[in-house]
Amino acid sequence: MAEDRIARNRTKPNYLYAMLSVALVLFLLGFFALVLMHAQELIRIYKEQVNIIVELNENVSPNQVDSVQQFLLEQTQVIDSSVQYMSKDAAAQLMKEEFEEDFQQLGLPNPFYEMFTFNVTAGVMHPDSLAALKTAINTFPGVNDVYYQESFIDEIGQNLKRIGYLAIALSIFFFVDAVSLVRNTIRLAL
Repeated sequence: MAEDRIARNRTKPNYLYAMLSVALVLFLLGFFALVLMHAQELIRIYKEQVNIIVELNENVSPNQVDSVQQFLLEQTQVIDSSVQYMSKDAAAQLMKEEFEEDFQQLGLPNPFYEMFTFNVTAGVMHPDSLAALKTAINTFPGVNDVYYQESFIDEIGQNLKRIGYLAIALSIFFFVDAVSLVRNTIRLAL
């Protein structure tokens, strides 16, 4: 009798919370996997935003400017649409617009050089590849120097490694959590 009364007082278990928690964990696991799949594209875009500057000599001839530009456009690692030429006067005008002050009114000469700015593909964004490209560009007559943020390139590589390790740790955590939650829910249901 007592057993029948206990059996009648027992209610059916409510699986709503278990299903919601499993669905939430699986959703988060899927979302994290989606972010990891698109992370490579984001990294590529980020790497291709780093500007490289080719500074030309003071008295560079138009033929030398054309030869440097032609060389940059012929390189497979250079993004063609990113190659831009800026004259001394355009650089001075840009400086005037940025700082809202005309330094030429002070009687100072124009301190800027004519230059090219360009971006390279993400696969070349490595210190060794960039150094080889810098050396090749520096051989042209009329080129003063090539500048890029070397420490920034190194930091990108180090940060990508850190992000990769963090992503692996998080993916392992989410996977173990999802498996554990599904397993415990099934055990409770049985």
